Amino acid sequence: MTKFPRVIVLTSDKTLWSVQPLIHQWHKYTSGIVPLDVFGYTKPGNYIKFMQGERFRSIGDFKNYPVKKWSNGVIEALRSIPDDLVLVMMDDYWMVRDVDLDALIVAREYMEAHPDIIRFDLTTDRLGDKHHDLESVGRFDIIQGEKGAAYNFSMQASIYRRELMLQMLVPDEDPWEAELRGNVRLNASPYRVVGTRQWPMRYIVAVNKGVLMLDGSWCVPPRKLSKQDVTDLYALGMIPAGVKQA
Repeated sequence: MTKFPRVIVLTSDKTLWSVQPLIHQWHKYTSGIVPLDVFGYTKPGNYIKFMQGERFRSIGDFKNYPVKKWSNGVIEALRSIPDDLVLVMMDDYWMVRDVDLDALIVAREYMEAHPDIIRFDLTTDRLGDKHHDLESVGRFDIIQGEKGAAYNFSMQASIYRRELMLQMLVPDEDPWEAELRGNVRLNASPYRVVGTRQWPMRYIVAVNKGVLMLDGSWCVPPRKLSKQDVTDLYALGMIPAGVKQA
């Protein structure tokens, strides 16, 4: 077994352009040792440059997955892999600093030891809502989301127990319904959501309502790409000229 969980990135034909910047930032801030798989619809050909062990997996024909069927695509992606634990990200999560790789290992091992945990949050979702301290594991402070918290179910970067995540997803929901209604379903379940105080993965959510926003000011808490990262992404031609920008 690899020491890191499988990492999957969810994309669509409309946002496929954002995958290459994500891969560039991911490889830079993981030293290229954590591969990822991209799940989308229309295959990108040579547009996306993968490293060894990575690939694009097509869920199906994009026209069969309008926004009201967004959850159907996520369900198909999760059903197509055998992994018990999987790190789930969206295509506009562009890293802004080194990923704490030790945290990925600790999170996976912690979930293996506690089978009632559905999600290990790798961001600040737990810190922003009702939570309590559980214990420390090495240098990591483990915290648990309270039942009734607003973001227990979330598509922010997290390690999910795949079969339990599938229980929270139902067909024919758009992204907002899937999170809001999924949160109600999770809060009514016996499963737990945990995280850490250490914020192991720091990234901007680069696209807000279809607009590229590289300053990260709308993220909570705010964070942004370095000037060098922005320069590199443009110099390498990773942001298409036609992308709407703030």
